[in-house]
Amino acid sequence: MAYYSFVTLTPLGYGDILPVSQLARFFACMEAIAGLFYMAIVVATLVSIGIRENTAGKLKDGNKDAS
Repeated sequence: MAYYSFVTLTPLGYGDILPVSQLARFFACMEAIAGLFYMAIVVATLVSIGIRENTAGKLKDGNKDAS
């Protein structure tokens, strides 16, 4: 039952093929966690790049106003 709850919370989908053994379900859950971490890292990197560019633009604009 815990496997189905976990699959519901992750973007794995509901296919016709599903793991039968407990070991296979464990590996499926670990793969889902790795996929979630991957997406979190991609989003965090993109946000970081956006913040860095926005901050750099404000610093350049601020220095032009001061001179």
